[in-house]
Amino acid sequence: MNLLQKLFGRGSEPQTPAEVTTPSRQGDDPFARLEWLAADTNPFGVRVLDCQPMVSGMPAIQEPAAAARFAELRSLDGTSLRESHPEDANLIACALQLPFPRPASEGVVFRAEVMEDRWDLFLIEGWLYFVRSWSGQLVYRASVRFEPGRAFVRAIEAPGEATSEDPAFCVREVDYLIKSHALDAMVPHPLPAGLPSDPKQIALFSFSRHGRRGCLATYEDATAFNPVLWASQQERTRARTHPLG
Repeated sequence: MNLLQKLFGRGSEPQTPAEVTTPSRQGDDPFARLEWLAADTNPFGVRVLDCQPMVSGMPAIQEPAAAARFAELRSLDGTSLRESHPEDANLIACALQLPFPRPASEGVVFRAEVMEDRWDLFLIEGWLYFVRSWSGQLVYRASVRFEPGRAFVRAIEAPGEATSEDPAFCVREVDYLIKSHALDAMVPHPLPAGLPSDPKQIALFSFSRHGRRGCLATYEDATAFNPVLWASQQERTRARTHPLG
């Protein structure tokens, strides 16, 4: 199994419905509206594919078995994951420093609300667990330490094959998942090095991997982007420009 197959998962993981690979109406092809944004035209400082035209128009996936499993997993509180590990896990050393403005508490960090949310996140005894919302598959386990306003990740457990083929992707995806799900920030998700640079393939990967939050995608390292600092700067700019609101 190659890395892309590993990333897409297996079993009851979501599959992109066939009807969205063609335009929903004649002349209305969301794939034709996918656009690369240059690094100097977006706040992330990296080249990004804007997948929003496709992701925002993707219909809900109707798979009764997957829907039933998804509903069953909504009651998961993370306690059953304690000391669980990803399949054939290897440890990746890293040095992620992320903004984390609110106090971290044990248990649910993020729970998928609809089937277009692909991940559940849990904090259990100093470890963040990253679980696929459709299948309950544990993909990552990250050691995390919190200080006021910040979170530090120094080690990530990931599936063995993924760590041997593209460990940098695993680190960048953990960074993305914390920022996009725990902090509810719109940030670009990483793309594996082996994924062809074709906008349609990237957009389909984005939706299958990250659902409605897979709006932006990049091959580059966007871990330096601080969404909390950027939002604060934007708020100060608006206050100066429109002092009366």
